[in-house]
Amino acid sequence: MATATVSKPPGRETASDPVSLHPSTPVAVLGNQGPRIVRAVTIRRPAAELYAFWRDVKNLQLVIKDHVSITATSANESHWKVTALSGTVEWDSLIINDEPDALIVWRSREGADVP
Repeated sequence: MATATVSKPPGRETASDPVSLHPSTPVAVLGNQGPRIVRAVTIRRPAAELYAFWRDVKNLQLVIKDHVSITATSANESHWKVTALSGTVEWDSLIINDEPDALIVWRSREGADVP
């Protein structure tokens, strides 16, 4: 079973809240630049199965669905295309941290229109 570990925003901790009493998993993005997750979801599947699902960019379209095209350009890179009423945005993404069966961190390439 895989469980996401989260942290509450500063000032929201309570003694009865076990999440606030334990540090979250190691920082996945250097310099703690990643988004702060304040909620968790437990998925009753083996970590290896979940990791394999998220590691294959073809599966991301199953989750995101509408108006998104994601194409793997290498083992660690992908090209994203999102179409909305305001137009189309495209960018390249790179996996910057990959720990099998534990975590995957993506980041847009420098110069992209999305962070």
